[in-house]
Amino acid sequence: MDVEEEESKTASCASEVPENDDEVLAEPDVVETGEDQPDTESDDDDVLYQINDIGPYFSKNGAVQWSRFPLDTGKTRSVNKMTGEGGVTPHARSRSTREKRVELDKMTHVREFFEMWSLSLRTNYLPYESACVDEQLFPFKGRCGFKQYIPTKPRSKYGLKLFLLCCCRTSYCCNIQLYTGKPVGGKPEKNQGKRVVLDLVDYLGDDSGRNVTTDNFFTSLALGEALLKKNISLIGTIRKSRPEIPSAFLPSKYSEVHSSLFGHTSDFTLVSYVPKKGKAVTLLSSMHLDADIDESSKEEKPEIVMEYNRTKAGVDTLDQLTGNYSCRRKTSRWPMALFYDILDISTLDAYIIWCEINPGWNSTLPTKRRMFLQDVSKKMMQRQLLRRSTTPNVLDTIPVIVGTKQNGRANNGIM
Repeated sequence: MDVEEEESKTASCASEVPENDDEVLAEPDVVETGEDQPDTESDDDDVLYQINDIGPYFSKNGAVQWSRFPLDTGKTRSVNKMTGEGGVTPHARSRSTREKRVELDKMTHVREFFEMWSLSLRTNYLPYESACVDEQLFPFKGRCGFKQYIPTKPRSKYGLKLFLLCCCRTSYCCNIQLYTGKPVGGKPEKNQGKRVVLDLVDYLGDDSGRNVTTDNFFTSLALGEALLKKNISLIGTIRKSRPEIPSAFLPSKYSEVHSSLFGHTSDFTLVSYVPKKGKAVTLLSSMHLDADIDESSKEEKPEIVMEYNRTKAGVDTLDQLTGNYSCRRKTSRWPMALFYDILDISTLDAYIIWCEINPGWNSTLPTKRRMFLQDVSKKMMQRQLLRRSTTPNVLDTIPVIVGTKQNGRANNGIM
């Protein structure tokens, strides 16, 4: 077979398109022997491997449409989405000074972006009468100088530890800090729990009148005194190793089950409650100055314990909700893992604000948060999709995500 005939035959075969979309055309086996292959009359030898099915693939609700092939040839972004946002100074994007900046600040890669985001959390919402402070461990197993290992965490043992201030009623994240370990070249921090709580509640002002609930990592008598100066009360479990705890409040096998022991000062109340034999739970409160006990239940829990149980789960609820609908993806870069957590918390906070403003919006639907996330994602994609829908040689399926087509162009409304 001549070379010209072979090339023309190959081109004609490549232009053939199967009528059935499910048909897969296989490439014939070719054995390289160094000799010319014999001519045959079979049509199978004239078939080249080709794929006609370029999609689209529809989502279950038909709102999102996917193409088999990428719509853009670019594989990497020229701009870092975290440091490329407006308001970030140029030195935050400079690689030449990164090593020096890391020595002074471990969060230098994302510091300004993180501070801008946390400021928006504080300015858009104020908590109700009670807030809680707790830690969150965002799953991450890559290389990071301040990655934490906490074996008691149910979702993941390794990750980035963040301290959160959340509203007890809505689980809105009001303020947040990333734990980066001890300072570079410095000693381990003392009274870290007190410092974290005071930093998180500082934006509330000196006449807040709210209550803060903490666990035994944060609670101390010194923290309660500092919060009282800001007109903020404190309820929290306290470690039995604290020097301010009397020995009579420690667990004892002689203590009666469901019994309570109270201790009072002018500003604080200390209670030791025995839930079962040989165990004791000790709590400190500056909100209660009496010894009230709920005698209507067989457990006979003190009012301090009941108030703590009502207000302790704000951060845990946020952690559960962000885990149910998360944009988290596998990554080996800790700034990217932090960015995923920022997106999860931001979408949850936006949902809480939306429901506060529109309490009747789909109030009876159990999947209304999923509907909200879908609407937000469509709204965020709308501008880019509208721009691409007017570009030549772009798949005609893009307007399906945006809305209906009018005169060959997508409609602006998506919701």
